[in-house]
Amino acid sequence: MNCPDIFIAKLIIQNMLHCGRTDGQPFIIPFHPHFNSIIGGRGTGKSTVLESIRIASRRDQNLAAEAPRVKDELDKFMKLSQDKGVMLNDTEILLELHRRGKDYQLRWRYDGQGAVLEQKVNNVWQEIEPGDIKSRFPISIFSQKQINELASNPRGLLEVVDRSPEVDRAEWNRRFESTRSQFFQLREHRRELLRQLAGEQQIRAKLEDVKSDLKQYEEQGHGEVLKHYQKRSQQKSSLPDEWNNMLFRNLS
Repeated sequence: MNCPDIFIAKLIIQNMLHCGRTDGQPFIIPFHPHFNSIIGGRGTGKSTVLESIRIASRRDQNLAAEAPRVKDELDKFMKLSQDKGVMLNDTEILLELHRRGKDYQLRWRYDGQGAVLEQKVNNVWQEIEPGDIKSRFPISIFSQKQINELASNPRGLLEVVDRSPEVDRAEWNRRFESTRSQFFQLREHRRELLRQLAGEQQIRAKLEDVKSDLKQYEEQGHGEVLKHYQKRSQQKSSLPDEWNNMLFRNLS
């Protein structure tokens, strides 16, 4: 069975208030690349797993606009334990992902220490530039309350579809605006060409007048004089400067 190009491989939680606090024994959940199900009663940690994935993958940044109630609860979840949250000063969340044949690890720490993104090379994690994590590792996370908020918003589901990598409405809008701008430029160029073509008959009439004047000029013998002048000018320009000066003195 083929695996997806991108999937979550493992979640590791260390030193959270109610999770992963046993020395040398962090809380670890391995994930299957195709389907996973976490079953448990209230208070067993299902939301902790989901929100930890959201935090480590940096998918908490757009919640304020999309699901403000979910954002408020997540903010409470991310507070220190003395502030009625679940975080400790050394809380760490690691999210291992598999992306197109390579293993990566996202790190989130409450104190902000450590590499944000690492890549496994020869079974050793090496720090790399994170870049835009959301575009490099596309993950969609929806809690039950978030789904309820989406259902109350007529455009909620459409906005989710627009943000999906398959649709990517933002990129589509950028390409549309670029194409529209190019279209308007071509239309303006077309209008300019039409304005220029509108004077075609007048230009042609002037051209015919010039041709007629030149014909009369030649018929009156001025053409031969001009040809002789041009010939003498060419001959003079081909002579050395000393000869031209001598010729000028003799003529004087």
